[in-house]
Amino acid sequence: MLGEYAYSYGPDVVEMFEDEGGATFYPCQRDELEIMLARNRDGGPSALTIGISKPRQNGKSYAARFYAVYMGVFEHRQVLYSAHHSTTTNKMFKALCNLFESPERYPEFARDVKNISHVRGYEGIYFKDWQDDAGFFHDGGCIEFATRTNSGSRGGTYSVIIVDEAQELTSEQQEAMLPVISASADVSDVERMPQQIFIGTPPGPACRGTVFREMHDVAHSDEKGNTWWLEWSIADK
Repeated sequence: MLGEYAYSYGPDVVEMFEDEGGATFYPCQRDELEIMLARNRDGGPSALTIGISKPRQNGKSYAARFYAVYMGVFEHRQVLYSAHHSTTTNKMFKALCNLFESPERYPEFARDVKNISHVRGYEGIYFKDWQDDAGFFHDGGCIEFATRTNSGSRGGTYSVIIVDEAQELTSEQQEAMLPVISASADVSDVERMPQQIFIGTPPGPACRGTVFREMHDVAHSDEKGNTWWLEWSIADK
């Protein structure tokens, strides 16, 4: 279930990361970046809520990794990456550190880094301040990392929130993120509300998460929702 959009930076971003970041994208990951980078005529995200459902071991978080980089470095946005398990959060953090802490391999990205916090529970990559066409300086973007709990997220104001392992997300955990989400409601630029990207696998019978399952059910019903839904699965026989 997808909506309409004026244009997308997806193909250009894929080409850039393949040329400068050594990335290789599967067709499905190209499709995901096409949707994440879909824009309205005013430049704002066409989809503020995106759900992506893929089987395990199919690179479900790969496109989101590079979307976070693009938004943090080139769009100067504040990005939060959240996962259910700390091992998943740490794996994503290390993958991006490898990209930004390797000036001999990725000089185009390493030079944009202001500092990287390796403090446990406060992991984050912060980018240099930037100058607009009028000569004014602005704070750089960032990518921060958090493992979900029922007591809240990192408490920042974000333009993009990536929810990995979304099949485990409960309504209590989603509510705990609401202060982070609502804090962006008065942003005056194209991010009037944060873009939320939910990435997960089909939930098993023992999965306690409810949010991702409800998103799936709405996408497969006649009900009109605001979520753009991408799903890869075995076709019905």
